[in-house]
Amino acid sequence: MKWDEVSDFRSGVLMNLEADTLDLREDVSKIKSPILLLGSWRGYDVIKTKADAEKRYGATFAKAKKITIRFSENGKHFLMWEDFDWMINEMDRFLAKNS
Repeated sequence: MKWDEVSDFRSGVLMNLEADTLDLREDVSKIKSPILLLGSWRGYDVIKTKADAEKRYGATFAKAKKITIRFSENGKHFLMWEDFDWMINEMDRFLAKNS
């Protein structure tokens, strides 16, 4: 709630609008840098298993050339709160491998 209270309202509205309306599945093919996608598979109505999440995320980012997808076993949405150490370790590992 505190994040929401101190966040810029206009930026939040624009972020939600873009998240709900932009389809970037084709555009990810233009990204030349390695991509790290951290996600969760717990806590969603439409994603029941880790395999469901892998399929869903994999389809969304299928055209990305250099992508690493990792799923938290403990986080549900806000990985920076729910699985902070895992998130930092995954980022450190990715950066070490791709630097």
